[in-house]
Amino acid sequence: MDRQGFETMCRRVQMEPAARLETRQGTVLIADGFRRDKPDQYPGGYYRTMYVVDRGGFDIAQDMEFDAAHDPVLSLDGKKKARIRAVSQQALAFMALSIEGGRYAN
Repeated sequence: MDRQGFETMCRRVQMEPAARLETRQGTVLIADGFRRDKPDQYPGGYYRTMYVVDRGGFDIAQDMEFDAAHDPVLSLDGKKKARIRAVSQQALAFMALSIEGGRYAN
């Protein structure tokens, strides 16, 4: 997935590109956005942070939700970095399991 394709996908789901990680097994693209579409579950809104694994084409995507009030001791920038770190760890864990299971070459 090229940069423009990822940005287009992000806009479609009301998110913005937030980070990019290059690994031997592929590229992890991360997007982040604030939402208010689940008022019963998140009265103050929530952040949806997503990763996409690109291995010369779309492989998998997964997202995580974070209450808007997560990590109250952090600044807004610190909260965003924490979300990106959490999703990055999830993506790297998925990729490691894919190697272990033989889905990805080592």
